[in-house]
Amino acid sequence: MLRVENLCVNYGGIQALRGISLEVPEGGIVTLIGANGAGKSSTLRAIAGLVRNKSGSVTWKGKNITGMQPERVLESGIALCPEGRRIFPHLTVLENLRLGGYSCKSRGEADAAVERAFALFPRLRERSWQKGGTLSGGEQQMLAVGRALMSSPELVMFDEPSMGLAPILVEEVFEIIRQINKEGRTVLLVEQNAFAALKIADYAYVLEVGQITLQGKGEELLNDSRVISAYLGG
Repeated sequence: MLRVENLCVNYGGIQALRGISLEVPEGGIVTLIGANGAGKSSTLRAIAGLVRNKSGSVTWKGKNITGMQPERVLESGIALCPEGRRIFPHLTVLENLRLGGYSCKSRGEADAAVERAFALFPRLRERSWQKGGTLSGGEQQMLAVGRALMSSPELVMFDEPSMGLAPILVEEVFEIIRQINKEGRTVLLVEQNAFAALKIADYAYVLEVGQITLQGKGEELLNDSRVISAYLGG
């Protein structure tokens, strides 16, 4: 469904990605794990068109989308739930959601997308009038996920969805990701909580300093001594 081949991304003189290749099959959950600065977020941002790649390609459903503008990437069926939530704090929950649905072709389509978000996150319905900045951290993460789903994407990319959340909320977020996948959406997940990410992943890649050093089924990497030692506190 999604294929990244020999992708290189530079920030000034820093080489963030050094020729990585990965695949995300339709209907699966694929995760990228690694330390801070490994290149995980750069991978998602390059796929979403938010940063330019130096070389390599991104192919989506057989079409080369390398260098495509972010709004076109979104319209093609790929949505990014960004690191740090990036909600609009001075807008209400409902206004945040409607901004996520700007590509909807009609008011009815947008209204239906809002209802789907509220069905997934009943707490957002209760707080639809509240400013985004007044929500708790967990509620803001729900809003960020709901906003990403407004365009009815086929592939949802999550960038560090558990960051800054209490352990009980982390479990809730990963259960939500499972549910989104069960509803038929493909998931590409970037996450520092390697244990939680590998538990739900069909396939996983380990990134180190801009390169993929390990890959395999999520369950296999969960039991790999190298991964245990480096990322699971073994």
